[in-house]
Amino acid sequence: MTNFSGDILLGALFPVHERNATYECGRIQDEGVEQLEALLFTLHKINNDSTLLPGISLGVLALDSCDSTEYALEQSLDFVKGFIARSSVGFACADGSSPAYRHGAFDRVVGVIGGQSSAVSIQLANLLRLFRVPQVSYQSTSPTLSNKHRFGYFFRTVPSDVNQAHAILELLRAFRWTYVSVVYSDTDYGNKGYDKLQELAARYRICLSNPQSIAVDHFVEADYDALIRSLTHRSSARVVVVFTDKGAARSIMRAAWRRRARFVWIGSDAWSGLESVAQGHEEVVEGAITVSPMVRPLRGFERHFSQLTPDNNALNPWFPEYWEEKFQCRLPDFQETPFNVQFRLWCPSSGRRLSAGYRGLQFVRDAAYAFAHALHDMQRDHCGHQHQGLCNAMAKEMQGDALKRYLEKVSFKDEGGKTFRFLPSGDAPPRYSILNFQRLDNDSGYAWRHVGSYSLGDDGEAKLDLDRETLRFKADEPRFPSSFCSAPCGRGQAKLQLEGDTCCWLCSNCSQYQYLADEFNCRDCPLGTVPDPESKARCLPLPEEFLSYGDPSLLLGGLLMSYALTPIIVAKPSAWSCALTRFFLGLCYAICYAALLCKTIRTARIFGGGRRRLRYTSPRSQLLLAGLLVSVQAALATGWLLLEPPSVSHVYPSRARNVLVCQGSDRASYLLGLVYPSLLIGVCTVYAFKTRKCPEGFNEARHLAFANYTTCVIWLAFLPLFLLSGSPTIRTLALSFLLSLSGAVQTACLFAPKVYIALCKPAKNTREGVMSHHHGGRCPAVGCIMHPPLALNNLAAKADNLDNIAVAEAAAAAATTAATAAKPLRGQSKTL
Repeated sequence: MTNFSGDILLGALFPVHERNATYECGRIQDEGVEQLEALLFTLHKINNDSTLLPGISLGVLALDSCDSTEYALEQSLDFVKGFIARSSVGFACADGSSPAYRHGAFDRVVGVIGGQSSAVSIQLANLLRLFRVPQVSYQSTSPTLSNKHRFGYFFRTVPSDVNQAHAILELLRAFRWTYVSVVYSDTDYGNKGYDKLQELAARYRICLSNPQSIAVDHFVEADYDALIRSLTHRSSARVVVVFTDKGAARSIMRAAWRRRARFVWIGSDAWSGLESVAQGHEEVVEGAITVSPMVRPLRGFERHFSQLTPDNNALNPWFPEYWEEKFQCRLPDFQETPFNVQFRLWCPSSGRRLSAGYRGLQFVRDAAYAFAHALHDMQRDHCGHQHQGLCNAMAKEMQGDALKRYLEKVSFKDEGGKTFRFLPSGDAPPRYSILNFQRLDNDSGYAWRHVGSYSLGDDGEAKLDLDRETLRFKADEPRFPSSFCSAPCGRGQAKLQLEGDTCCWLCSNCSQYQYLADEFNCRDCPLGTVPDPESKARCLPLPEEFLSYGDPSLLLGGLLMSYALTPIIVAKPSAWSCALTRFFLGLCYAICYAALLCKTIRTARIFGGGRRRLRYTSPRSQLLLAGLLVSVQAALATGWLLLEPPSVSHVYPSRARNVLVCQGSDRASYLLGLVYPSLLIGVCTVYAFKTRKCPEGFNEARHLAFANYTTCVIWLAFLPLFLLSGSPTIRTLALSFLLSLSGAVQTACLFAPKVYIALCKPAKNTREGVMSHHHGGRCPAVGCIMHPPLALNNLAAKADNLDNIAVAEAAAAAATTAATAAKPLRGQSKTL
């Protein structure tokens, strides 16, 4: 025990020795000795500061926890005895005097600094809570200790592991290590740390694979070797997060050294920056990156510590043992221990210089200053600003709840010059240092180097700063290796997770018309859309297709382009263009074939009506009849438009096309407008067939018949093309060709011969030329062979009924020809 006397005493627990399975305590630990010396150094500074606790000196009773929960509780019983003695109000000795504690000054302890590990601090906090004694830890970071209902008298100068888990995951994300192994101790510290990592890992898109739990009190070397084998089995996980105390971390590194394992170690604050963890197997620990509460050098301590020797440091009873372990020699006047018996050299008790390697000494300093400032505020409130030393009012209040309230409000400057305050949870503000264990450039050894920091900004956002130039993995491999199970999938690829390990996957390409709905699923784009070629994460609408006037397939020729309806049919579909198409499609045919039907009926009536005078053969009558026939089609088209208003729609011949068409044009019902014109064509064709062999010279009937025959052929070819084609473009073109070719046929058969003779052969534009000579014919309307005399008379009579002068003259010429031809026939008749 270290007894540093003072007017007010603090208790303290430090892991001066290691945990040991054979002995009650193991080897001396550098950090435990350095932490104790840092506390003594800080108390000297506080006592020498006249502005802090004027007239009052702070002392300490420091015990060794041996890094063991059980041993720490056993040592803490001395504190308990003192607390019981101090609270023995109402008890008196036989002589009437007050009872006094006879085993040291433990009854004067007002607060405790420690312990180091969370397991020790939790047990100690449960004990101290019973006596309402405030406790300030300098390294315990378990989130459990933030529970003020359970640990209302617990404070700490380091942040909670909740923040440490964020810092570790931010570090992993910065290096793009997405697949890592985790080793944690089966203690409150390790379990809580792992639980928090597991809870937050998905948010950082990091997979924690192959978690390994260590039963600290039961694991032996063989168990640690098996653990390393398990880690090595996962060859993709090159990074291992070690969330354990320093004893377990040391055993892990020893096993890795035996197995020649090569990992990137990510360490928690329990072993961050500790030389003892790497001692003897530095090449294995090399490259480790650890997170620890932000450290700053304790000003003046390095110089003070380097001057300590066994001769001038009688205050620390463990210092001679530390001296022997440090220089691997034995002091002449020091007792023999199981750990110095192998030292063969004798060493002097002075003349050598020490160096402090532990980096977290500022937290011990902050714990001492927290008590000092709380007591200072209490002195000022109870004794007055000018009072020196203790007063009775302060002596009565200097314990339990009163001191706790002052600790909750304490405020002072830390070693970095920043204001230190306890959070409502009793934790320190979350500020972390990032350390990297490196081989020194001159190969003189290894050291922990500060390579970055992690903190929360004023806006609550995490801020990670890394010095990438300083970070280094190994001397022979400066760059850190990657650590992932499966490479990120490319654009338009979904993850197919492998069974048994959610951190590994295969990448599967989405099909041509699928988009990536999330990282695991491809979904079909709706019709009329295709995946975004850039991201494959959304669907974009296909450009609308429709025939345009510049399309080469519409170059139907000069004659075909002259027809007015064709451009409307192939125009961009709209309600108006669709209405015009449906209305005029059948109407055009109705107009054309109503006129032809009237013409063929008139011709058939004239040549088959005998010698009587026929009625309703005048042009006006023909126009009225044609108008009546056309009005039927107009009425049908109007009714169709009213029953089914025109609109446009999209059709999708393939996934890559989005075609804009008139509603219904892709169905057979769109041909309803052609039903009535087809009837007209059918009747017209029948009459054309009946008048195809009218008296010679009447070529008009032949032209009408040929025009109707050709139209029927075109329609018979059009119907299967329209009905069976799946292409909207072909349907539209077929409809356009049908209309244009039908008009072209009528032009070519009925008007082209006349125009040709009138313009190109004017010499033939005579009666003789128009009435070409043919041998006798049979008029089907009459149904018998005309005798020449009768034919002459009938033709003359029928010529009177023809309104066309050219046709009348043709009939007269035909009569003359027939008379000439009749003479031989008469002679033959007589002979017969």
